[in-house]
Amino acid sequence: MIKSNKVNIVEIWGYDYLYSILQDAYRVLLISYQILYSKKQKTPYSKPLKAKKWHLENLITDDLIRDEENLHKIFEYRIVNQQKDANKNTQIDIAIQWSLCFGHSYDIKIECKLLHKDNLNYYINGGIQKFKTNKYSEKLPVSGMLAYNTLDTISENIELLNTKIENKISKEEKLKSFSMLNDYSQTYKSNHQRISNSNIDIYTMALDFKNIINK
Repeated sequence: MIKSNKVNIVEIWGYDYLYSILQDAYRVLLISYQILYSKKQKTPYSKPLKAKKWHLENLITDDLIRDEENLHKIFEYRIVNQQKDANKNTQIDIAIQWSLCFGHSYDIKIECKLLHKDNLNYYINGGIQKFKTNKYSEKLPVSGMLAYNTLDTISENIELLNTKIENKISKEEKLKSFSMLNDYSQTYKSNHQRISNSNIDIYTMALDFKNIINK
């Protein structure tokens, strides 16, 4: 699926290695998605009858990474969810964890958001903007987002999202198709300037859930 060799990230690391780790994590998450999708054909996601709120995004994220330790990885890392940052009073949905030899941990951050026409403002304000304002992934030039498509098609919603991004931020920061995995096409790349004037690349993988959700 991807062409990548093992490297010792303790001894040498940089943008290319960070990207390779994120790329492999997306490969693992895609396999997990395919397994989950098959299971949910029989038992789709359903809102509890008496529930006022339905945290579908969190349910999907939990299911995606529940068995990630059983899947083969090219690099030495863990995929964990709901990582808190007490200093910034934030919580990222997914972190790809490894430790560098000098004692600091710089986890690659992945934020997850539902993708549908009524959630686009929150996708931007609760996702992209938090990377731009250094609330997420302040120390690294690479990050990720998982877009859980729940209505209509992925391509339609990405087009609507890009229109919102152009209007709210800039046309230069729209999502562009970017091939990360050889046998999966719904991956994108966007580049954003942070308030610190540094740039961050967000690699997005969109996953379609609309047919395994009870409306």
